[in-house]
Amino acid sequence: SNALLLLVIADCFFPKAATLAEAWRENIMARHSAGLPLCSGKFIKQEFALAAEMIQLMYSQTLIWMLMPFYPFSALFMPLLHYLTFKFYKWAMVNYFEKPVGMDVGDTARSIAIMWLVTLMIASVAFAQWLQSPFVRTSGCSPFVSSGEEFTTRAASGELWALIGEDSGSALYVFLSSRYLYCFLFITALLWIGHTKGYMEGLNNFNDHKTIGHAARIAELEKDNKRLKHQKRMAEYMNSQTTS
Repeated sequence: SNALLLLVIADCFFPKAATLAEAWRENIMARHSAGLPLCSGKFIKQEFALAAEMIQLMYSQTLIWMLMPFYPFSALFMPLLHYLTFKFYKWAMVNYFEKPVGMDVGDTARSIAIMWLVTLMIASVAFAQWLQSPFVRTSGCSPFVSSGEEFTTRAASGELWALIGEDSGSALYVFLSSRYLYCFLFITALLWIGHTKGYMEGLNNFNDHKTIGHAARIAELEKDNKRLKHQKRMAEYMNSQTTS
C-alpha cells in the first residue's frame, strides 16, 4: 500500500511535468521551423491533446480507487490533489494550449465533470462499505499493520473515527458520520446532473431557434437589397430618359 501511495503521488506530478515539457518541445520545434528565436518571443500555443489527457485522468482515478481501501487516510488529502489538478490544467490551457479543433469542448468538459462526480460517489460508497467489512489485514498489506500482526478493517475504521473525534463527539465527526449528509450529496448530484442536462437542451433549442431567425432575417434583407437595386436601376433609367 505504501508503494501504491507513492505511485498515486508520483502520478499527480510527473504527467503534468511531461505535459508542460511536450508543450515546450512543440513550441521550440515550431519556432525553429519558422526561423524564429528559440528562447524569446511569444509562446506558440499547441493544440491540447484532450483524448490523451482524458486517458491519463481515468488512469489516475483508477489508482486512487485502488489506494483507498489500503490507505483510508488518502481520503483526507485526495481532494487537495484533485483541486491542484484542476488549477494546473486551467493555468496550462490559458498559457500553453489552445482549443482543440473539430471537437465540442463544452460537451467534453461536462462529460469530464460528470465522470469526476460519478467516480467520487463510487469511491465514497466503496470506502464506506470497505470500512464496515470484517476483512483481515496482514503484515505488508496495510500501513496499519506491524510485522507479524493482523488488523481488521473495522479496527482500522475505529482508529480513523477516533482521530476524527468520535469519542469526544466533535462537530467534524458528527458531520462526516451523518447518513443525511451522504443522502443530501447523492440527491444534490442527481439534481445537478438533471439540471445541467435540461439547461443544455434548452440552450441548444434556443440557439437553433435563434439561428433559424437569423437565417430568415438574412433572407428578408437579401430580398430588400435586390428590390432596392432594382429601384435604383429604374431611377437611373428614368433620369437618363428625362435628360435625353
